[in-house]
Amino acid sequence: MGRFLKMNRAADEATPHAEPAAGANLVDWGFAAASASRMVPAGPKASRIEIKDTVAQLHAAAAAAVEPVATTSGMRTPEGAAPALVVDRPGWIHANTSSMQSMMSPVLDEVVARRASGAPDKAQASEVAQRIGGIVGGAEVAGLLSWVSTKVLGQYDLAPQGTPRLLLVAPNIMATHRELEVDPQDFRLWVCMHEETHRVQFTAVPWLRQHIIDSAQALSTSMVPATDEMGTRLTQLVSGLPAVV
Repeated sequence: MGRFLKMNRAADEATPHAEPAAGANLVDWGFAAASASRMVPAGPKASRIEIKDTVAQLHAAAAAAVEPVATTSGMRTPEGAAPALVVDRPGWIHANTSSMQSMMSPVLDEVVARRASGAPDKAQASEVAQRIGGIVGGAEVAGLLSWVSTKVLGQYDLAPQGTPRLLLVAPNIMATHRELEVDPQDFRLWVCMHEETHRVQFTAVPWLRQHIIDSAQALSTSMVPATDEMGTRLTQLVSGLPAVV
């Protein structure tokens, strides 16, 4: 099930892209996404028919969750909002790598700026050194995303520079309802109602998404260490931001 739902993979819509910003070379985002996708364990075993049915039922559950959440909360997702996207683990990884890249751009730019102001003679690393550093940072991100992708059931992806989307991770939902030995249809609806609530929060309140993005970036940028702490703190910054997101 490691290739769960290729046709709906978020990677097709949210592939990490190269940024021209000064801090772009500190993390090789393409390497992070590719490595995490290779490292992530396969999902639960299932027949092709069972996979197809699960995907269809998740789409149906996502649609069924809209009215109860709207009625209970008094808020409604605007018409025309992107529907839920059912993904596999690599699809979730690619979507979140893209979001992390966008979220971290100003943070990494600040790292480079402080490094340059503190030690201009050392700020211009060689191309080879930058490449190695980017791979190291990418490997750190890959390990985190690979692990988290096996745990998350659903997520409203804020997509700082893309299209916000409700993601449902099909293999994890299937694995969890099997482990808990609960009714799969009820469990899928419960997950979808939970995630629809988050989608309503961000889509019915137009300013909230950008406020959260700005606040997360400001908090992370404020954590950028002084020049003499740069070496020991950069890894903490890279590894800590997923929790903020």
